[in-house]
Amino acid sequence: MHTTASDYTVVYDVWQVAFAYVPFAGIALIFVAIGVGMFRYPDLPMFRSASIGKWFRHFFLGFAVFLALVGGWSGYVTYGRLAGAVARHEAKVAEGRVRDYWPMPAGGHGTEHFCVADACFEYSDFIVDGGFNNTASHGGPIREGLPVRVTYVGDKIVRLEVATE
Repeated sequence: MHTTASDYTVVYDVWQVAFAYVPFAGIALIFVAIGVGMFRYPDLPMFRSASIGKWFRHFFLGFAVFLALVGGWSGYVTYGRLAGAVARHEAKVAEGRVRDYWPMPAGGHGTEHFCVADACFEYSDFIVDGGFNNTASHGGPIREGLPVRVTYVGDKIVRLEVATE
């Protein structure tokens, strides 16, 4: 199969998802704000409960800060590793038709799998690892026989292009 660049539509590119990890860190920051509120405004009705002791306030705030830092750092490192490999031209490209496609079960957690040329990939909507992870059961484009061009680093898809039909 030989197609030109104009015959493909980019459906995922690691350069376009630099802030994919921001929602996790953002949610953790909401909990940090709640933890700070427990100390700053201890007389608010929601923080005045006898069951909320000082130890719990310290634990809650500390754990929220930990999650925000770990989530933000993890996302930064993962994205940086993949984007850096692409920038250094270390990514490989596989082009052809999707084969050996195993969709993720629609009713539960699991992974989706497919091969193209000599490369195989496995991913899930529930595993955020910096690479493409949009399964067909959640609106993803992959299906058996679909012509694709996959740029990848290790086993992570950093760019997915689907042939326009």
